Amino acid sequence: MVWREDGKRLPGPRSDLHTWSKDFFAQDVHYGDRFVEFGEKGKGWRVGEVDGSHMSIGYKPTGKTAVIYRSDGTIHPGPRTDYNVNSRTPTGLLGQPNKCPGLFQDCWVNGRNT
Repeated sequence: MVWREDGKRLPGPRSDLHTWSKDFFAQDVHYGDRFVEFGEKGKGWRVGEVDGSHMSIGYKPTGKTAVIYRSDGTIHPGPRTDYNVNSRTPTGLLGQPNKCPGLFQDCWVNGRNT
């Protein structure tokens, strides 16, 4: 399954449009309140918990939601413009020291405390 930036899906199985041959760097992985973003800060794909019952995958620049997963196990395909986490702001970058909530005021997301 491949999702385009406009939220449309390209069903699989497929042997194209993949990233298996690319190296992974955490430099473009941001996070915020109940979401993770892949790509340039504020301009990437987001996976996150919308509310207590929905999780979605969407593309921030277009505002499109590609798919919604509900807590009852149902899957709701896009493209659509609701049930996304686009209004939230990235607050941290994986692998960098960040302010963390609660008892861990200063921490590393990758597991090392500062």
